[in-house]
Amino acid sequence: MLVHVLGQRNEAWHEEDTLRTRQLELEQQLANAEEYSENLHEEIHQLHNQLHPHHLPGAAELADSKDEMDEDPEIEALLVEMRTRRALAWTVTIASRC
Repeated sequence: MLVHVLGQRNEAWHEEDTLRTRQLELEQQLANAEEYSENLHEEIHQLHNQLHPHHLPGAAELADSKDEMDEDPEIEALLVEMRTRRALAWTVTIASRC
């Protein structure tokens, strides 16, 4: 009888240990998922800013000074090159995720 009770106790402890281990694994997976979610959230903001640069902080000042930039072809060429590089970087980023 005592051997039977000890066997049941050992089974219960083993099951409890197994469940505690599983709980730790699930907590770690949850932490990883939350971190991944935060990273995706930041990437969404970056992609949104790339697609809608007029919503960036300081965009109003750039829009006000656009007339001055239109008069200088060197500045306009630099802006075109910068936009092209951004678009290329964005395309490479998207392609690397596929």
